[in-house]
Amino acid sequence: MAGNTFGKIFRITTFGESHGPALGVVIDGCPAGLEVTQEEIQAELDRRKPGQDELTTQRKESDVAEILSGIFEGKTLGTPIAILIRNHDAQSKDYEALRDVHRPGHADATYDAKYGFRDHRGGGRASARETAARVAAGAIAKKLIALSGVKIEAKSLRGDDEIHAAKEDEDSIGGILEIRASGVPTGLGEPVFDKLTAQLAHAFMSIPATKGVEFGEGFAAAEKRGSQMDHTGGIAGGISSGEEITARLAFKPTSSTVKAGVQGRHDPCVCQRAVPVCEAMMAVVLADNLLLNKNSKV
Repeated sequence: MAGNTFGKIFRITTFGESHGPALGVVIDGCPAGLEVTQEEIQAELDRRKPGQDELTTQRKESDVAEILSGIFEGKTLGTPIAILIRNHDAQSKDYEALRDVHRPGHADATYDAKYGFRDHRGGGRASARETAARVAAGAIAKKLIALSGVKIEAKSLRGDDEIHAAKEDEDSIGGILEIRASGVPTGLGEPVFDKLTAQLAHAFMSIPATKGVEFGEGFAAAEKRGSQMDHTGGIAGGISSGEEITARLAFKPTSSTVKAGVQGRHDPCVCQRAVPVCEAMMAVVLADNLLLNKNSKV
């Protein structure tokens, strides 16, 4: 299986399945001397972990980050950083009835068609559980971009009352997430295939359940005239302008619901727990581009 690595200089490779012994990430290309602690990584993982309240899946995972390499006495060594996150509350028996059943809206059928074999327990590699590894990597990327004054903040635009109503109906609901990056210097991104918008869209669309991404005025720009366009979302010609970068992501409802006849523990809305995941992926893209930009001119 290809496609488990993202980035050019600041590169992350995630591994593991939803119901395997553990999942994790290897981060390559992080410069030496960056101050980062296990507690800082854990703080980000705690924002994403399941079972925090009644609006998230009731799978109970502590999501403790085990740093295996690359960090010594609170600083990065410049060597590959490996972080392991063990699974403790998988309850694989809940998925035994799905061994030979393809759930609608999931990757079950496409996995079987592509590979001829799949891990049916919780979706295996296709599970959103994989995003915990991205959040761990994002914690380090956030520390790196903070040195350049960059700060990222995302929020869900879906209200709790609407999520409660969907859950009470044994159903799920989608939503919109807004993300902003301030302090981004001018000049990140390349003007052709590696536009900063293209890289960010790639990162965002790789997050499970994401169905749409827009920057700045997004689709609303299609209804305007050129004389009315005054907001590029912080990126012009594929290169950061120095202004705040703004984006919105559309998430589909969780496909597995009791109402659809699928048992198991699932989020009635993914937006809340997607917030740190989106921040992590944006941080990885910006960290990579900050390092790439050091070679853009003499």
